[in-house]
This record gives sequence, C-alpha cells and structure tokens, in this order.
Amino acid sequence: MYTKAIDQVAPERLRSGGPDADKYVEHWTPNNELVETATRNGLWLAPVAEGRPMRLLRPTTSILRWLAEMSPDGKWLAYTTYELGHPEVFVSSSASDYTTHIPVSSDGGAEPHWGTSSELFYLTLDGDMALVEVEPGAEWRPRKERRLFRARVPEADGTSDYHVTSDGRQFVINTILGYPQVPAIQVMVNWTGPMSR
Repeated sequence: MYTKAIDQVAPERLRSGGPDADKYVEHWTPNNELVETATRNGLWLAPVAEGRPMRLLRPTTSILRWLAEMSPDGKWLAYTTYELGHPEVFVSSSASDYTTHIPVSSDGGAEPHWGTSSELFYLTLDGDMALVEVEPGAEWRPRKERRLFRARVPEADGTSDYHVTSDGRQFVINTILGYPQVPAIQVMVNWTGPMSR
C-alpha cells in the first residue's frame, strides 16, 4: 500500500504495518484514517500518519472485500458482511470503538455509501438502489428502507460499482448497457466419417 501527495513532486511512500495480505483501500475517512480490506484477514482501520498502529475491526478468512465506508461525520462505519452466508449491510459506531454490529439491510444488501451523515445508500441483491435515512444522534435510529431506482450493475456484492455525491442527489454508476451478442454454437456429428474417405 502506497500514499502519494498530488500537489507536489515527492515520490510515493510505502506504508508499512498490518497483515501480510492483499490489501484494498475501501475509504479515506474524515478522521484521516484508511479503512482497508486485507484478504483472508479482516477489516482494518489504518491511520495515515506514520507511527500509529493499524487496528483490526472485524476478522475473517474470506477473500471478499468489506466494501466499507465511514460516514462524513466520522461516527458510523457501514460495511458489507457475509457472516450470515449472504451479503448484508451493517454499521458500527465509533463511539463504541466499532464493537457494535447493527444490521441495516434485512433481505440482502451490499456496497454501502453515505450521502450526508443521515443518508446511507446500498444495493439490494435484486438490483435496486436503497436508501435508509438516519435520525441524528448517538443511537442508530433508522427510518424504513426506501427503494429508489433500478441499478444495473455487474454484481451487487463484487467491487465498487457506484458512488454518490456528498449531498446524496447524484450517482455515478458502473452500469451494464447490454450484453454482447454470442454467436450460435454449431455442432458437427459423425465428423470422423468424411476424414476416412
């Protein structure tokens, strides 16, 4: 994992520490920390500043990404978990040092993204964009899930397929425009017959 300043010519810096695993940056938080997936290891919180240790938030042996994102106010961490055998969206509170494990989706969900700190979007497994609005406060007090529109993405629980603007009003979606035409398969039977003539 490397970091590099974009406003200067200084070379990139290799970030040390953490498990010996493939790592994916899920989100750069408002608290200047990186939320990272380490495959077959877990979900980690890594300070950008050198000298501070990484923290394991949730262990796993899976190679799947957590698709995690911190709320803009730094109070809630939303992520995808496969602990129930299929993907679901959960949140943890920074006030509890991320030991809470609160369900958000109820019938399958993945790839949570925050709009404002009171709006959490995610993809349902049947292809809809869903929104859960959260009442402000220290407690997790969500309103009922609302389905907004169909989101034709390659796979809801794969990689990051969409992003939402900070006001929660516009989306950029890696969508499927159409599947390529597959030519017909032709089968030749008794094909050894002409070869023997």
